[in-house]
Amino acid sequence: MNGGLVDREDLDRKQDSALTPEEHLLVKPGDIAYNMMRMWQGAFGLADREGMVSPAYVVLKPKATADSAYLAQVLRAPRLRYLLRAYSYGLTDDRLRLYFDDFASIPVAMPSLNEQRRLAELLEVWDEAIGATEQLLTNRRALKSALAEKLLLQPMAESRECGQVSPRDSIWQRKTLGEVARVTSGGTPDRAEPSYWGGEIPWVTTGEIQFNTIRSTAERITESGLRQSSAKLFPPGTLLMAMYGQGKTRGQVAKLGIHAATNQACAAVLLLDGYDPDFYFHYLSAQYEAVRALGNAGTQQNLNAGILKGLPVPVPPAAEQQLIVRVLNCLDQAIQITVARIQLLRAEKRALLADVLGGKRRLEDAALTP
Repeated sequence: MNGGLVDREDLDRKQDSALTPEEHLLVKPGDIAYNMMRMWQGAFGLADREGMVSPAYVVLKPKATADSAYLAQVLRAPRLRYLLRAYSYGLTDDRLRLYFDDFASIPVAMPSLNEQRRLAELLEVWDEAIGATEQLLTNRRALKSALAEKLLLQPMAESRECGQVSPRDSIWQRKTLGEVARVTSGGTPDRAEPSYWGGEIPWVTTGEIQFNTIRSTAERITESGLRQSSAKLFPPGTLLMAMYGQGKTRGQVAKLGIHAATNQACAAVLLLDGYDPDFYFHYLSAQYEAVRALGNAGTQQNLNAGILKGLPVPVPPAAEQQLIVRVLNCLDQAIQITVARIQLLRAEKRALLADVLGGKRRLEDAALTP
């Protein structure tokens, strides 16, 4: 589903089979094999070598008028993904099956063989560009993580190891988060009261805090909802931290760029005068795993304001805070640009494929480079 056809020996999990070789299906280069139970999720692969797959798969050998690389691109198109699900049978998602007779009846646009090949080559250029940009994103995130550790966490570790004799202690003080910020949270207005919802104020929940950013909020509340409930409005620059949730949801950090309200599942960290919100945003983000591990009390392992207030934090001189912020903000900007580039490349590829499949334009009219 993610890597196409993969050699069994390359998989980490055990893959023993009780079937004899004769009970498997032969796959040759250029064939497409798909999983009958997972094709609605896009579980297929284009073979680049000869091999065998289990009878849980269907092996497609393109006819003389079809190019397999083109078909592999078509099967990833949103419209085809929709049809693959629509033509599958089963009472629930985990029981959906796409048998060959049903697969074969799915309508698909088939231009000339020459144009199929040209389109496959063109889309492969987009795939390579997307792959290269995704690798760039991975590299930039790794650089940000390494620099954040060097600039933010290593000085604190050196300070702890050296006690009070390190020269760093005279420069970087150590305090708790409760000493440098006000840590609080809001409540949730009554959802049965229609006058509280559908207003102009963004309502941020833990689901919107992802990857150190806040996604577009799905809900908005009214001013009356704020006035007549325990909900609170927080200003730009407030740090929000998810206190509840399973796995890696809890402990995520984001910084508000606008006025917004939130519920009790998010801790709002309002830095006091003299403490740079951007600096502590980067510090708490770098300390994400450590902060998440603090929530060990109780069966839910949730955080609370008291735990967060006791979190040790560094206090460098203001000039050093600002310098570190400039460096890390620059990397964040580069990461955001790279993410936007990936989204643009994917959108361009989808649009090109949709237009060609829909007959809106010929390949000769399409741009030849992403």
